[in-house]
Amino acid sequence: MLARKSWQGFWRTILSPLGSFFLLFFINLTYAQELNCTISIDATRLSNVDKKIIDNLKEQMTKYLNERQWTEISFEPHERIECAFALRLDRASGNEFSGEMTVQFTRLIYGSDYRSPLFIFRDRYVSFTFTQDEQLVYVDGSYTSELTHMLAFYAYFIIGFVMDTYGPLGGTQFLDKAREIALIASTQLAGSKAWSPTVRSRDNRYWLIDLMLKSEMIEFRKALYIYHRKGMDIMYKNVNEGRQKIFLALQKLVTIKDLEPNNILLRGFLDAKRQELINIFSYAPMSERQEAYKLLVKLDPGNQGDYRKILQR
Repeated sequence: MLARKSWQGFWRTILSPLGSFFLLFFINLTYAQELNCTISIDATRLSNVDKKIIDNLKEQMTKYLNERQWTEISFEPHERIECAFALRLDRASGNEFSGEMTVQFTRLIYGSDYRSPLFIFRDRYVSFTFTQDEQLVYVDGSYTSELTHMLAFYAYFIIGFVMDTYGPLGGTQFLDKAREIALIASTQLAGSKAWSPTVRSRDNRYWLIDLMLKSEMIEFRKALYIYHRKGMDIMYKNVNEGRQKIFLALQKLVTIKDLEPNNILLRGFLDAKRQELINIFSYAPMSERQEAYKLLVKLDPGNQGDYRKILQR
C-alpha cells in the first residue's frame, strides 16, 4: 500500500466517491506480500523425531506463507496481515506427521496501531508428510502435497476474511480460491476428515469455507464490514458512533445464531472478539452496557461470566 506518512491520505481517498475505482487501480499497480505469519510448533509429544526436522519445518512454513505473494494486493510491512499458526504434533511415523493446529489473525485499525483480533480456528485434522530440507511449492490448480495445500487454503481464507472487513463481500474472489483448493483436496483425498463434507461435527476446512460462502452467511460477512469499517475504523474520531455500529453488526449475527447455534464461523469470531467487545462496551453508558450484555449473552451464552464484566465497571 503506502508509506505511513501517506496512510491517512490513502484512506481519505478510499472513503471518497471515487474510492472503489482508486482501490482497484491502486491494487493493479503495486505488489508485495500480504501475510506476516508467526509459526510455532509443539513437538514435545514426539520422542523419535530429530529437532532439526522440526526447526526446518517451521522455517519452511514461515517462508512459504510470508514470502509468496498470494494476490495482487500490496501491503507495506506494517500493514501486512498478522496471523499465527500454532501447530501441535501428536504423532510421527517416518516422514508422516499428525496433530492439530490453531489459526488466528488480526486486522489493522485505521487511525491507530491497534490490531483487532478477527478469528480463531482450531483445526483438529492436521496430517501431512515432510522431509528434511523439503521446499514447499504451491502450484495453482494442482494438488502437490497436503502441507502446501493446507497452508494455501488458510492463506486465501485469511486474506478473503480480512478483505470482507474493508468492503461488503470484498473478499469473495479470495474465498472462492480457498474453496477451489478445498474441492481439489477433497477429490484427491477422498475420505480425509480435513476436507470431507461428511464429517458430522462440521468443523473441518471443508465446512469452514462452505459456510463462509453460503448465501445464508451473507449477513455474517456484511457484519464483518459494519463492525470494522463502519465501527472500529471511525472510533479514533467518534467513539460513540463507532460503538453503535459495532452493536448493529452484532445484531445481524442473531439470525445466524438462530439458524445454526454451533456455527464454527460465529464461534471463531466471538472467541477472537470476546475481550475486545468487553473493553468496548465497558465504557458505554449503562443503558448501552445492559443492551450489549443481553445481546452478547444471547450470541455466546457459554461465556456469560466474562460478559458480566461489562456491567461491573
